[in-house]
Amino acid sequence: MLSSSTGENLKIFYVSLQRCGTKSFGEFFRRNGFKVASWREAGKFEWNEHALMQGKLRWLLESESFNSYDAFEDGPWVDSSVIRYLYWYYLNSRFINCHRP
Repeated sequence: MLSSSTGENLKIFYVSLQRCGTKSFGEFFRRNGFKVASWREAGKFEWNEHALMQGKLRWLLESESFNSYDAFEDGPWVDSSVIRYLYWYYLNSRFINCHRP
């Protein structure tokens, strides 16, 4: 698990739409020792359903399955309201946004 200089958990979120380098993002972080969650994990743990459809974002962020990952390449992180919540919940996290013309 990553920690910031203040000891907080550090998460990295790829907040771009799919087809904008999500797989490359995940591969880069995997090769550098990060535990990366992709769309497979988002589906397996029903993160999209809990975060977006049921409005249980805080429950999701406190879940053991979510907290076992350092970086997130696909999932509900592309939604602007989810990004806002993540920004305030994980104060020292990083958000990566790539745009494809």
